[in-house]
This record gives sequence, structure tokens and C-alpha cells, in this order.
Amino acid sequence: NGAFTAKHNTGFCTGRIITKEKPDSVIPELKEIDKDLFSNGNTVGIIASIAVDPDYVGNGIGTMLMQYCINHMEDNGCQVIMMTAWRSHDGVHLSHIAEKFGFEKIIELPKFWKQGSLRHDYQCPSCGKPPCNCAAVIYQRHTQ
Repeated sequence: NGAFTAKHNTGFCTGRIITKEKPDSVIPELKEIDKDLFSNGNTVGIIASIAVDPDYVGNGIGTMLMQYCINHMEDNGCQVIMMTAWRSHDGVHLSHIAEKFGFEKIIELPKFWKQGSLRHDYQCPSCGKPPCNCAAVIYQRHTQ
């Protein structure tokens, strides 16, 4: 299925497009949340990550990258776009941009990255050394 990256010299956005033929490539928890996600033949876009260099936050780069991802997904037939943000003790990362683009929060999954952080030994920006105890917040938007 179609993975893509939008790059800017101070940030990036990654995503993938999942067709009804390959629903097993959806994050397993998403299939549990919405069992009908693919029942109508929906093509689903997932915005996997969006990041901007902290020195350039507030200059519209995240907005530009998000708009590119949404346009790319809509141009490729996505009826539903989903994105994952993380909730740390500082709040929900990306909630402002999700809401700005009409995404609605559909569920919060506690300790979503715990197993991945242990398996891959990555350090969370909020928790530090593994395990990461941050939650995932799943947002969804239907295209026009």
C-alpha cells in the first residue's frame, strides 16, 4: 500500500494509504475501534507522523505539511483519514492541528507505545528511557 513522506527543510509528515484489499495493514487497534472502517469499500489514509523543528514551530510549516498529506490522500481516493497523536503529561501533541483540519477524537489508547519503546529501546521525549507510558489519541476525518 502507498506509503509517502512530505518533506520540508525544517519538518516532515509521513503517511500511508490503505485499501480495502489490505485492511490487515491497519493498526490492529483501529480495526477494533471501527469494525466497519472497510465495510463500505473505504480507502483509508493514515497520517503516521508530523514533526517540525522546534526552532520553526509557529511559522505555518506544520499546517503546510498537513495540508499536503490531506490533499495527497484525497487525490488518491481516501474517504477516511486517521491520525495518531500522543498524550503525555504535557497534553495531547498535535491536538490543535488535528482540530484545525476538522479531525475528531475517536478514542484514547493508554500506554500505546509502551511495548514498542521496550522492543526498539527508543526514548520518549516526555518519559525518557523506556518504557514510554504515553497514550495514543486517535483522530478521524471524513473527506468531502
